[in-house]
Amino acid sequence: HLTALVSEIRRNHPQLKFQAVEIEHLNDRQTVQDALSLVCAMHHRADRTHWLNILRAPWCGMMLKDLHALAADNHSATIWQLMHDENRLKSLTEDGRLRLNHVKTVLNIAFEAQGRMPTRRWLESTWLQLGGGKCLVDAGDNRDVQVFFDLVEKISRSGHVDIAKLELGMQKLYAKPDIEADDSLQFLTIHKSKGLEFDTVILPALYRPPRHADNELVLWQEVMVDNHLHLIAAPFTPKSANKKSDAPNIYEYLKALEKERADNEIVRLLYVAATRTQRQLHLVASMQTNKNGEIQPVANSLLKVLWPAVEEDFCRAELLELNESTLQTLDITQFKPQLQRLHSEEFNSDFLDRIAQVVVKQGAVKTANYVTNQLSQMNENNNEVIQNMDHHLGHADLHRHCGILAHIYMQLFATTDLQAWSVERLQQCQPAMQKWLMQQGHTAKNAQQGAVQVLAALRATLQSEAGQWVLKNHDNAASELSLMQMQESNMKNHVIDRTFIENTTDGKKVRWVVDYKMTTFDETVEITVSAEQHRPQLERYANLFVSESLPIRKAVLFLTLGELVELY
Repeated sequence: HLTALVSEIRRNHPQLKFQAVEIEHLNDRQTVQDALSLVCAMHHRADRTHWLNILRAPWCGMMLKDLHALAADNHSATIWQLMHDENRLKSLTEDGRLRLNHVKTVLNIAFEAQGRMPTRRWLESTWLQLGGGKCLVDAGDNRDVQVFFDLVEKISRSGHVDIAKLELGMQKLYAKPDIEADDSLQFLTIHKSKGLEFDTVILPALYRPPRHADNELVLWQEVMVDNHLHLIAAPFTPKSANKKSDAPNIYEYLKALEKERADNEIVRLLYVAATRTQRQLHLVASMQTNKNGEIQPVANSLLKVLWPAVEEDFCRAELLELNESTLQTLDITQFKPQLQRLHSEEFNSDFLDRIAQVVVKQGAVKTANYVTNQLSQMNENNNEVIQNMDHHLGHADLHRHCGILAHIYMQLFATTDLQAWSVERLQQCQPAMQKWLMQQGHTAKNAQQGAVQVLAALRATLQSEAGQWVLKNHDNAASELSLMQMQESNMKNHVIDRTFIENTTDGKKVRWVVDYKMTTFDETVEITVSAEQHRPQLERYANLFVSESLPIRKAVLFLTLGELVELY
């Protein structure tokens, strides 16, 4: 019921902002459907439906006559093959060729890079280059798309995406509430509203019956007989099998008990819904008279429960005569689909320069200026373009992965004999570091550069007095300590790089909380200013140890410099 209301408001009353919590399924959002089509098409060249959809999606927006000219008379070749048929492309309009060339150019680059980067980053960067970020309708669409790509990343294995598993996972996810809406108008199920109160509550569609439950193959019930617990079970028996028998049917008896429980549950749900309001309660239902001119509620509906109290109101209500003036009919022959698409001017040479810069979780990149330049050079030197593009797409992640790798080795230093880590032994780890970075999707050249940076930072830390002191065996020391914190509505996980208790010279104990940062510096940046930027994070960590009643000192260890900066 709520899904229909949400659709009605979005379509005809866009000025109304509302929150719909777990009402709209993720796969009902058009932006997510387009992203799904892109994933399916890129993993299966012969998936004709999804290939046509990515050509119809807003980032391309080909007209139906151009799609018809492209693919109507050939059902044996793939759409991708037809997109490269020069004779066929001549039959398209100028606008159709412009849009098709845009998609073909981006996908050519993407297919060349397939298998050379993590699956999520490969798909999401292609979506961005096509213009997916520019085609978002609502402010919350970006969050829904990111939830979708998070799911892609979760289920992808070895560069392959299980499409069936992806579609099943989407059915279990919901679109995020409107980020521009306050809490003045909310759509919730009765179950979600438990424990909440509102000034006004509107209960729609009370006349509709619940879904009919399927007949279970077996029903069972525990009963007490002579102070002994017995289990009664009965298999499903079709009614046709009992036509000649008047014997009591155990299955029907147990089913009647289940129905009685279901009826009681309906009453309980109605009570929960009706008691959520503080001022006004609106009960909405529409009914039709039967052959005898009577109005009767449908069995098992919420209105049936309320009928003794509202029957007189319905009987006094004025009948609404439905005629052509009150019914809005749609002539299908007059229907014109409203195609949403980017304007043709967006597909000139600086199109990707103006793609909205979208910062997203693990794997998203900012591609605008770089991709534009590379696309212009594509025909001159395609192989070099692919290598440079892969370098650019991986640059944002390379620094993050180098930081993760440095943290791994810092934890290893703290849990082993620190004196055993000589410069020579550390140097021997470079091939392993490089291999690990390549496994994260980076090229051999980038992985080698990253391994050199990590080695330099670890060497500086091990050779510094501050690094040796942080890593030595203190009391109650822990590295990469994971702590869960209960918040108002969820659990928050905190991972602390290094924490320990120091015994001071005057016999007192102090808790230290240290965070590692692999930050590069130039002469214009002061190390204390950089450390101060991490104060909120260290404050959160420090609050986790308040119950110890010990003084807490917070510091940032800059690995590239081997310097420990305390925050006072």
